[in-house]
Amino acid sequence: FTKNKRYQLSEYGMEFYHRKGGERVARSYSKLVHFTAADLKRITQKRDAKKAKWKTLYTEPTDDTFEFALPHLVGKSNEKLVFLSNLKEDRINGGAIYCDGLNTMDKNFTFHPFHSGSGDHINSGGVYDILLQFGSLLVRNALKFPKLKHKILAIYGDKFDMNSTVTVGHYEIDFKQRLELGVEYRVKLIQFECTKNEKYPFILTATVQLWQHDVKTTNAKFKIYPVFSRCRL
Repeated sequence: FTKNKRYQLSEYGMEFYHRKGGERVARSYSKLVHFTAADLKRITQKRDAKKAKWKTLYTEPTDDTFEFALPHLVGKSNEKLVFLSNLKEDRINGGAIYCDGLNTMDKNFTFHPFHSGSGDHINSGGVYDILLQFGSLLVRNALKFPKLKHKILAIYGDKFDMNSTVTVGHYEIDFKQRLELGVEYRVKLIQFECTKNEKYPFILTATVQLWQHDVKTTNAKFKIYPVFSRCRL
């Protein structure tokens, strides 16, 4: 247990090993925040004020009105599990790459076989899925946007396969504000790097920010790997 200026924190790590071979296959490190009743009251009041402000300024989309990407573009086979729109380019602001997203109660919890939580916000499990879907969008669209294409071709030439099935390996999520359920958000690509090694034909490293209207809620950095070198859609 540790403390910062406001909260008590629990920090813990877990390691996962292959049952037969004994080699380590995964490792995770997390921090849990312990809230008192006074903390929860203060946070609830702040969130209610924020959402009341948004309600007067914006009309939120619904599952029926939001333009979700096709499932295969985000690595899904079920349209009910898609959170994100197609990848877009902001040509006014230097060709910035981004997409929009919407996690509703149905998409984030009711239809999803693995997600759980309080049901009022998107937790780290939901954000991981957002990163996975965004990573798939990057791979599918890698040669369509100049900012991505230049780096891809410089490292991989014509050997980059946009149809590879991908997964997210190492990732870091840093919450700045609550990511509210049922409120549209934007995933902004801040940094994008390409590498490779003997095991993987490509490794993409992405740094992103998640924004809900005027509030930056989340910073994240993650690596995108092909599941298998011959695994395709």
